[in-house]
Amino acid sequence: TFTMAVTNDLLGNNWTTYYDLGCALKFDYLVASDITVTMELKYGVSKFIKLEEKLQPNSSFQTYALKLQKLNYEELHNVRELCFTVFYKDVNSENPTGNFIIKNCVLEVEP
Repeated sequence: TFTMAVTNDLLGNNWTTYYDLGCALKFDYLVASDITVTMELKYGVSKFIKLEEKLQPNSSFQTYALKLQKLNYEELHNVRELCFTVFYKDVNSENPTGNFIIKNCVLEVEP
């Protein structure tokens, strides 16, 4: 059992200007211990997975930061989706639940 949250049409899909400015993708997140969350950044027409990260469970908000300079410049011409997939650990439960919260999601210039 899983749930997905997808954001597309991200800033016109071209992140090369943000790469040139030295930006990082940042957000605060909270992941309950009874779920697993995977973040995927997809690019291109076929939405290939460019980056896949597992967000660790925590009891208070943590900040995730990804410097765009760690990615391939050419692939940032067509960023298609930022996708979060939530997997429930108790798949036998009739109504699996778990808290997953994202806030303050920005592309920010790094000092």
